[in-house]
Amino acid sequence: MKFTLTRWCLTLFIFLNRPLPVLPASSDSTYSPTLEPEPFLFLLGKQRLLQAQHKCFDRMQKLPPYQGEGLYCNRTWDGWACWDDTPAGTLAEQHCPDYFPDFDVEEKVTKYCEEDGVWYMHPESNISWSNYTMCNAFTPEKMQSAYILYYLAIVGHSCRWSPW
Repeated sequence: MKFTLTRWCLTLFIFLNRPLPVLPASSDSTYSPTLEPEPFLFLLGKQRLLQAQHKCFDRMQKLPPYQGEGLYCNRTWDGWACWDDTPAGTLAEQHCPDYFPDFDVEEKVTKYCEEDGVWYMHPESNISWSNYTMCNAFTPEKMQSAYILYYLAIVGHSCRWSPW
């Protein structure tokens, strides 16, 4: 059976469209996480996070007091993002932060200011909660699409120079 260029490309596409197996973590007890250097993207994200935190605290101090009427939720830093004073009963939103490599900055993070002027508390932890679930909700699909396009481009360029 002769493998034509079309069949070869189709087979490669089907093969690449399958999820890749993940190897289990090593059970080597001598491994110490402190011996490994932290990955560059982690360090970069950590630096950006700290810069965002300082910028937020500076901003909170410089902004004038809330000028609106009625109840409101106080400005706050939730650990990942800065939130302005928000009128009660309002869903505040902003773009996802850029300091996590798997976060999509085009997606939105939300934080709800309850009717009584208190930020929404998560029912299980009873701690003020911001909804970051959309920030990386589609990351696996986007990565798979990116890999497929990357490999198709490689195959396309390979076929272009092939003597077939």
